[in-house]
Amino acid sequence: MLKLTEPRKWYFVVDCSVCRKPVPLAEAPSPDEKPDPLEYRTIANLACPHCGYVGTYVPRRMSRRLVEYIPDDRFQAPILYVLAGIAALSFLAAVLFVVRTYR
Repeated sequence: MLKLTEPRKWYFVVDCSVCRKPVPLAEAPSPDEKPDPLEYRTIANLACPHCGYVGTYVPRRMSRRLVEYIPDDRFQAPILYVLAGIAALSFLAAVLFVVRTYR
């Protein structure tokens, strides 16, 4: 997947009509800097980078959101949890083996 955003930055975003994933439109100022930075306008022929759907989006579907994760690393935490679970199960199996062997 393309790197479309940077973590800890604000973006103007719409949710795709088909896949419901966020589509960043442009970088935005934080709400503290400018509470209402600009008036939104209708955006036509916007292609979703996730599913390829091309649609038109009205201003009420747009919002400002903060990117809180690094897109390339979004699978890192779940993978680490799975590996930690496997390690814990292996440790328990080894303890049970030792206890049963040396009774």
